[in-house]
Amino acid sequence: MLEPLMRREKLTTAPVEKDWADIHEYALKIESYLNTEELAGRYYTPKEKLDMFIEGLGPHYHPAIKRARSLLDNTSPADPSVPEVLKIAALPLTFERWMKEETGQAVCRAAYSTSKKGADNGGQYQQKHLRQIPGM
Repeated sequence: MLEPLMRREKLTTAPVEKDWADIHEYALKIESYLNTEELAGRYYTPKEKLDMFIEGLGPHYHPAIKRARSLLDNTSPADPSVPEVLKIAALPLTFERWMKEETGQAVCRAAYSTSKKGADNGGQYQQKHLRQIPGM
């Protein structure tokens, strides 16, 4: 006698932006989560992936979310694809650009050192990561 094939329960939940340092790290975690889901046999359309990404964002990204939703409104509901700027790999830069346009404030994510230690490395600057602070 054959037993019916049953889907396994999800053991992990999708990440949310507030748990990570910045939107770029959040996007990497979402991509990792989606890869894990695909390995478990759960596939998502590009629109579902975008919705999952947006659902995990905080309220400070509301202007960018609104703009992304308006771009999706211009596509056919039956078409599962999304514009290139709304693919997961492009979303962090797209959202940062839209937030800068909306608020007029750039996002500070890194500082560059011009110290002698940085100059010893072939004149290369050392990059030190800072925590992104929304609204700054």
